[in-house]
Amino acid sequence: MLKYQQYPMVKKTKIILLVLGLLIILAIFGKSLFYFAGNSLARWFFSTPSQTFPGLSSLPCEPASQVELGSPSPYLMNRKTAEFTTSGGTVYIKPRQFAVGGGFFTSSHTTTIFVGRVSMPPVFDDQRGAIINVSKEIQFNNGDYGQLNLEPGQYWILINGDGYDIVLYSCEEGGVSDPKPVR
Repeated sequence: MLKYQQYPMVKKTKIILLVLGLLIILAIFGKSLFYFAGNSLARWFFSTPSQTFPGLSSLPCEPASQVELGSPSPYLMNRKTAEFTTSGGTVYIKPRQFAVGGGFFTSSHTTTIFVGRVSMPPVFDDQRGAIINVSKEIQFNNGDYGQLNLEPGQYWILINGDGYDIVLYSCEEGGVSDPKPVR
């Protein structure tokens, strides 16, 4: 008779443990959901607007010279740089095409240009995610022109961001020349 009376107690204990286990799992799931959703909502409500960088919406002159440099990226497997020569002064940069984004790729809405002397090629520091031997670095919004002031000489160039298919412009005849594009 003892065995018959113990079964209801064991059954009740199992039900209580099962309910407690489910409550613990729901609490953990709920806390995780609140944490991730809460952070996303907080970022959505309280985030600062996306950063904008100065650029030019149009060129200040009719270009007297221009060079097409292709798409030299520091993150492609070959890491080829494009090269050009300038007589010095102001050079304007514009990517002609921009990545659209989609899926897991999020558009950054900016383009970064790295420029350096051909005599000092870029060195890629993968640990820090940096490019060494950069003379000038600029960021500007997609759709704008970037502006650089350069000394006369030969330069390499790399682009990072959504833009590709770079064109350089100069208001001076022969201001930019001798392109070595990356295709």
